[in-house]
Amino acid sequence: MSMSKVQELEYALSQLSPGEFCEVEQWIHAWKQRPAAPDDEGYALREYGVSQEELERFDQRMLAKVAEAEANGTLRPFSGDLEKDIEE
Repeated sequence: MSMSKVQELEYALSQLSPGEFCEVEQWIHAWKQRPAAPDDEGYALREYGVSQEELERFDQRMLAKVAEAEANGTLRPFSGDLEKDIEE
């Protein structure tokens, strides 16, 4: 039987010495202190490895799709209730 990722992490942490565990806790604390919302372009470039040009082309394609949906009357606002919105 294979372990879940949580079980793997719990096992790995249980193997650390108290000093190593403290270092991991400090790293996690520092990691949590980083900005929660990185800049949009920087995030996409770092997370997905796309070039600035690719990101701009994607942005233009999405804006065109939204404009087309608005023109066709197929764009609907999100009410906050996904199940209700899907039914309609």
